[in-house]
Amino acid sequence: MPDVADRYGAEIIKVGVLWSQPIDSVDVKKVLNEDSDAALVGISRVETGTGVLQPMDKIGANCQGHDALFLMARVTLLGGVPVEVDERGVEISFSGAQKCYSCPTGLAPLSMSERALGKFGCAKRG
Repeated sequence: MPDVADRYGAEIIKVGVLWSQPIDSVDVKKVLNEDSDAALVGISRVETGTGVLQPMDKIGANCQGHDALFLMARVTLLGGVPVEVDERGVEISFSGAQKCYSCPTGLAPLSMSERALGKFGCAKRG
């Protein structure tokens, strides 16, 4: 995610963690409090190499009250771990079917909240 965002000219602030350790949600909150212009918090729900699950509910709660959208990459876990985007406050979520489902690459489920759709200028459907 940082590589793609960098290609589009985004300023990236990384919250560092030790290999095989979950992100401390307090560190995410500190960054949001220090950078009130943050547009997006993007986190992979599962660290592919170690299987560490990130505390998305705590991170999502820390994103509340800030203008930043909360994005969850769920490529590794789709079909293996409950996603629960609404319960965790996730506003953008994407995946791929090649990991848990073992499907050929190319299928990429995406979900976006109404707020996220509005930020991207998409019309409300339904």
